[in-house]
Amino acid sequence: MIASLDFEQPFPFGAILVPPVRIAGGRLRFKLKGPLRVANGLPGRLVFDFARLANASEQSFLEFARTWGPLGICPHRTTVHHKSPPCLEHLVGDELAEPIASWRGQARQVLAMLNIRTALNRGESGSNANWKAVWPGVAPTNRSAAAGALGIVASTFLSKMNAQPILQCIDDRLTIAFIGGNFLNIIKAMAASEKIAPRLSSSGALLAEIAARTTLALQEGAGWEICSNQDCRRLYRPRRHVAEGRLHFCNICGKRASWRLSKRRKARSR
Repeated sequence: MIASLDFEQPFPFGAILVPPVRIAGGRLRFKLKGPLRVANGLPGRLVFDFARLANASEQSFLEFARTWGPLGICPHRTTVHHKSPPCLEHLVGDELAEPIASWRGQARQVLAMLNIRTALNRGESGSNANWKAVWPGVAPTNRSAAAGALGIVASTFLSKMNAQPILQCIDDRLTIAFIGGNFLNIIKAMAASEKIAPRLSSSGALLAEIAARTTLALQEGAGWEICSNQDCRRLYRPRRHVAEGRLHFCNICGKRASWRLSKRRKARSR
């Protein structure tokens, strides 16, 4: 099957592409074609910044979308590549539209999972309000049952967002990234719609990245982490558990990446 593909077409990549975005009628609107630029947010803060949208104003959604781009969410509240051909967002005139209500629903799920994880850290099972947002049954009453249920919730969320890992070559290094759909289907969709191929390659990647990073944020113990260096994003095993919201770097990037990132932040603040 793979031998029949047109390898002259660009492959999907881990970079999330951002079109100009505006708000109208309770929806984030953007055009399918360019101009597009690469998202410039801090990957280490992505999940936590997205979770804050659960109770945020419309302006906060616009600011997030201008940094990270649209979610790539279709009317079925999953990634546009959940079927072939792609199930694109709502079309309003010559613009695509993603309802803020759908964004808020996804953000509330992420926030609830993070809150439950915080409760587990305290030896608790989590509040009924948080479990109601993610769990269809009665909320677990002890930590062990809560941890098992949270694992099911996070795995289901990861599956619904069609988060698929791919291995891409960046600066001659193989680095893992996540895309929102079946790799072969995305390639075929790009080949069939050359004019919007760059957008299709990125559609759903933000949702997939949020889902993957949420799952990594919930894990206990060292487990797996994604290097906070935006130029690396290598999946690696740290020696010890990484605290929520803290930057962390693989052995290849190490302290040098931390120093460079600190310099960039100081330059931005100036």
